Amino acid sequence: MIPDASLILSGAIASNGGITGLVANGAGSFISTNTIDMGPPGLGGIPARLADTGAGEPLTLLFQVRTSPTVGTSVRFQLIQADDPALTSNVQVLRQSDDIPIANLPAGRLVFLT
Repeated sequence: MIPDASLILSGAIASNGGITGLVANGAGSFISTNTIDMGPPGLGGIPARLADTGAGEPLTLLFQVRTSPTVGTSVRFQLIQADDPALTSNVQVLRQSDDIPIANLPAGRLVFLT
């Protein structure tokens, strides 16, 4: 897999290829720091980033735990959509994992949503 900076939802890719993630170790909800805007240009889409993921084709999301959580009891990973880049207006959950106990989320754990 070749990581694409435009498709990293939280964190960034450094010039040396290192990936930093979202620090989300605490109680409450955390939303990714980046969004992927696939809307048409007239509705806020960014033409340079428009992409066809393949209508009807499976989409797989990968969440990697970079540091084991120490606060809270469980984590639920979600793919959401919203009407704004801040992901606050008309939020819809498209797919989500079950609640995963933090004891089952060691550093390096991968969680896939298809």
